[in-house]
Amino acid sequence: MSETPRAAPKPAILPPATGWPAELMTALELDGAHPDFTRLARLARNAAAASGNDDDAAATAFIAGYAAGLAEGSGQAGFDRAHRASLRGIERLLDRPAL
Repeated sequence: MSETPRAAPKPAILPPATGWPAELMTALELDGAHPDFTRLARLARNAAAASGNDDDAAATAFIAGYAAGLAEGSGQAGFDRAHRASLRGIERLLDRPAL
């Protein structure tokens, strides 16, 4: 007897950006994107703590967004999927013994 395949888990519904991030996203015409700012901020802080360099938080956030944008722009994935993949990549690197 074969097992019924499981449905892929649905991504969490993220609250819309507010304040400065919302203004910036509107100015850059990114109203349709739904980044996980909470997760990204946590990963950026963890990256800075792991390296001992506060500037690495900004670099981490930039790289996550850039990677997602490249994936979306090249047709590899929609923004939400590409964003989640870039965050997973950062999490995997942070889980390694050394940066």
